Amino acid sequence: MQIASPEAWSYYRGAMESSSDMRMNKVMQWFTGNIGYHHIHHLNVRIPFYRLPEVMDAEARGGA
Repeated sequence: MQIASPEAWSYYRGAMESSSDMRMNKVMQWFTGNIGYHHIHHLNVRIPFYRLPEVMDAEARGGA
């Protein structure tokens, strides 16, 4: 756990640095609404849960 001062905290940092990454099989990803990628949803709530893996893949390739 990290505690950030109000000056160091940002919405982006809170979403990305305070989230866990859970890897599951495709069935469990669907049933949990891609909970392993949920931090991305907090950055942009307009991204539907079934598109979250695409966003993560694009980010990893440097294209998001």
